[in-house]
Amino acid sequence: MDGRRARRVANHQYIVAAARAMIHEGGLDALSMRALAQRVGVSVTTLYNLFDTREAIVRAALDQVLAELVPLVSSLKPTTDLGQLCDNSASIIDATLNAMTGPLLLAVMNDPTNARRFIVGHRATEAFVPFLHEAQDRAELTNPADFSAIATAFEAVVYAAGRMWAMGLIESDERNRRIRSGIKVVLLAYATPLGRRALQD
Repeated sequence: MDGRRARRVANHQYIVAAARAMIHEGGLDALSMRALAQRVGVSVTTLYNLFDTREAIVRAALDQVLAELVPLVSSLKPTTDLGQLCDNSASIIDATLNAMTGPLLLAVMNDPTNARRFIVGHRATEAFVPFLHEAQDRAELTNPADFSAIATAFEAVVYAAGRMWAMGLIESDERNRRIRSGIKVVLLAYATPLGRRALQD
């Protein structure tokens, strides 16, 4: 990477980090192109050359958070043990939401494009992959829709608990308890033939 590109990347990361701090301090309403430009010491024109909208800055902030989680995700060993699977998924989500902070999570969820990016990008669902493959090998999951149903149920748990926490309705401990309980329900339901049939009806 040449010097100019390295400086551009560093400036980009610095601006995104500043935007995250502003959202954390005052919510999305505190983030404007003019206020951010003043905070980082650049012109508004320069800022628009990097980000065409405020939503693009929020998207970049989300991407920065998700990139920070890569070492954690990579460190977790694949498992088909339901207890460990629950722990792995809960660890990823807990780290994600703590890094996001409530105000940033609300900012992300206010934009459908960014909300979808969060659901796909938090990568906690990846912890389910070995479990799903083993269930498929045992012919317990034969319909591709089953895979989607598990992911959808899991995402609904994360979305509901995460949003309530971000709005200040529950504390982080209660958020984590709800997410962990929801993950257990999803896993236990799909761990038995009766549970799978009930959820598919």
